[in-house]
Amino acid sequence: MKNLILFLLSIAAFVNLNAQTDEYFANMLEPGIFGADAGFTYNSSKIQGLRIRSVTTTDVLYIERGIPEITLGLGLTKGIEIGAGTGFRFISGITPGEMGQGNGNRKTGNGDMDPVYVYGKFGLSRECGFMPSVVLETDFYIPKTGTKLMKIDDAGFLSELQLYKSITGSTGIYSSLGAGWDGITTTPVYTINLAPEYYISDRLNLYLELNGTYVKNYKPDNILSLGFYWDATNNFSFEGYAGSGFEGPKERLVAGAVLHVSFGIY
Repeated sequence: MKNLILFLLSIAAFVNLNAQTDEYFANMLEPGIFGADAGFTYNSSKIQGLRIRSVTTTDVLYIERGIPEITLGLGLTKGIEIGAGTGFRFISGITPGEMGQGNGNRKTGNGDMDPVYVYGKFGLSRECGFMPSVVLETDFYIPKTGTKLMKIDDAGFLSELQLYKSITGSTGIYSSLGAGWDGITTTPVYTINLAPEYYISDRLNLYLELNGTYVKNYKPDNILSLGFYWDATNNFSFEGYAGSGFEGPKERLVAGAVLHVSFGIY
């Protein structure tokens, strides 16, 4: 994993930026643009995994609802974006008392606040020829934030190398590789994402997303989702998705919606 990331960064360093055809980097706010996202999620699971980005550990049935998950970001310059986020979620069912999350099994139906995180995005390469747009994003989870089951005692982070490549005028593919710690254990967490997309129009696209989370001594958490992204106006977008794990909807089910708002402040 480490060697692959270094290899991709080395390729990006040799790209001639003056010859790049895109003015901005994919999946980043442009300079002077403020963005706010509000996400609403549904997540049920019977499989075992680790918590990262507020995915709760469990090996028995539980239902989790994020209402909402808030992210605020600002494009500082061409190639640099900063922001912060947190969320509020309700968890019902039986959750195990493990990894510092309580003693013994317990029922919970109260709302818990997610850990607070800050992030930075750095554009490494804009799309040019066979080279994709390459962005490095790192999220830092602040220790002693979050409440009850979602609280973390130590600092956590997730660093992702994000790539986007146009295939034709109406198709493209997004992918990412990530690694981090969840702030609860010292076991590293690895993530992978692959999402081909098809543009129905300039404002509407469909995507199929494969998302995987991998941790030593735990079952892989693989999710396949179908979603859409609609730019209702230049400043307002809406995203919706639904999917399940490879074990089937009875074992793993996710769904959600995200509202995106953006506007210029300088």
